[in-house]
Amino acid sequence: VCGGRAPTARNWSAIEFNLHSAATGTMADLIVQRVPAVYPEGAFSAGLFHDFGKLLIASAAPEEYELLCSMAEAGEEREREALGITHAELSAIAVAHWNLPKPIQNAVSHHHSPGGNGDGLISLGEVVRAADQCVNVLGMSVAPTQPPEVSTAQEALGALGIVDGVPRLLEEFEAEVAVLRPLLTRLLHPAIAPHLLRRLPDPSIARALGAMLSNTASPTLLRAGSKINVIPAVAEVDIDGRLLPGQTAEDFLR
Repeated sequence: VCGGRAPTARNWSAIEFNLHSAATGTMADLIVQRVPAVYPEGAFSAGLFHDFGKLLIASAAPEEYELLCSMAEAGEEREREALGITHAELSAIAVAHWNLPKPIQNAVSHHHSPGGNGDGLISLGEVVRAADQCVNVLGMSVAPTQPPEVSTAQEALGALGIVDGVPRLLEEFEAEVAVLRPLLTRLLHPAIAPHLLRRLPDPSIARALGAMLSNTASPTLLRAGSKINVIPAVAEVDIDGRLLPGQTAEDFLR
């Protein structure tokens, strides 16, 4: 994964993952504008990276990822049984590696089972959970999905005390997502992604996102001579190429 290998799992969709992640970050940011929350400035980042562990699973363990997608209810217990770790915990490891603030790490790690904050503020984990639930019921989920906890966005927002102004919040959300949708699709073009990734302030985040937004090539097998201290006449290398949705072999070779 760190080397830039793109996911190979058949059930994986980079477009769905990017949209779900960006939409959850957007919803989380809109929520903290309406409720008193811990570390509100981290809401978008926590929402953006909350499911990053799913990308890691789809990349490093595609067979297990496909198995989880085939289950009717692929909750965290199923993930732990199959992998020994959950996607939320993997996401937290990634954001900790990038040195993102502790409140973001905690929110990402516990976004399916956040605890209360105890001082009158809503925890960032509760914000991300509500945002994730809203985005899922609005049809922007990414497999494998958790068992549904709510049936409407109003129910998810109501759990945080947001009752009045819900229609306005959802209008703002839909307007922002309408801008995001075509942008995220264009981001999957390998000619555009590198320019945007270079603008990120943290190079480690750019490297981690590179496999999501680029065609990738990784040498996997090298064949040459069998004698020590003898330069072989011929050497061959097998390269594993992974294409973005909508890209062809000709696009890759260019």
